[in-house]
Amino acid sequence: TVVDLRTARSKRQVLEERQQISWQESFRRLRRIELFASLFDTEIEAIVEKDRLLSYGPGEMLVVMGDVGGSMYVIMEGSCSVLIPNPSGDEGLVEVAQLQAGTIFGEISALTDAPRTASIQAVNHVVVQEISQRQIESIFLNKEAAMAEFAKVMAQREAGRKPFSADETEEFELGLVERMTKTFSRLMFS
Repeated sequence: TVVDLRTARSKRQVLEERQQISWQESFRRLRRIELFASLFDTEIEAIVEKDRLLSYGPGEMLVVMGDVGGSMYVIMEGSCSVLIPNPSGDEGLVEVAQLQAGTIFGEISALTDAPRTASIQAVNHVVVQEISQRQIESIFLNKEAAMAEFAKVMAQREAGRKPFSADETEEFELGLVERMTKTFSRLMFS
């Protein structure tokens, strides 16, 4: 027979150590993402410590098109399908892209309160770092440079999806900063 001599304290220590490893890994992955390049280490640490790591099984929906999002997400492990209604008018959803580890999704909805433009479904086991609107607001509200950098990166990503002229890119950046400011101001006074 095997006797488990671990105490409740040692089990708690194991859980705390696992949490520390998760936080460290989340921090390392977020630090490597261009969107967070303008943030201080302490700001990324705050995201990791205050927001959740979420786990999904194959086929589970992470976000649903049309919902208003209060968070954005970074894929830490696994891959997800980006699904939209079938353009042919047939029922059901069609996959238009796959997102891999290190990819951010849900950012426009989280930053501007716009409805989600697609559904995201786990292809396999997926772990995502949630970044809540409150956390985004606390980091960006008083950091115009970070907000502008965030908008610039987002405009570049949008331009990669569809052709943007220089004027359209600038207009997108300014519009995004304006919508972010409105969203954060509303959050601050709610």
